[in-house]
Amino acid sequence: MKTAAIGAGLAGSIIVTAIHQLLKNTRADAPRMDLLGVQSLSKITGIPFKEARQSSVVYYSTMAADVVVNGLYYALVAIAGKKKAIASGTILGAAAGAGAILLPGKFGLNVAYSNRTTQTKLMAFGLYLVGGTIAGAVYRCGSK
Repeated sequence: MKTAAIGAGLAGSIIVTAIHQLLKNTRADAPRMDLLGVQSLSKITGIPFKEARQSSVVYYSTMAADVVVNGLYYALVAIAGKKKAIASGTILGAAAGAGAILLPGKFGLNVAYSNRTTQTKLMAFGLYLVGGTIAGAVYRCGSK
């Protein structure tokens, strides 16, 4: 995978994480994608969720994994090429946003973290849409 693609993917991923952190600290109805991540890791490792939620090691491991995995996902903007990178990123972001809303229940996770209210759903969708669009724009500007 090209360095420019990975850089663009990480830029989109970091934006998602930064906006999420801002929202969760300022809005009661913000999506809690961090808690979905902790809950996922809890299920995978067998650590009880209450214990995992209180562990800074689990929390920061989840955050790091989110940045890396989202970054690799958003790096896919390169597949469409430089000219279509923004459109590609927007599509990737919309798909990730839809997944954030539609998939937690399918995996036995707490749907309220991304579905609590209409505003929560819109913010969850928007987080990933913005991340994908940013990744596409960074790739378009940064690739040769």
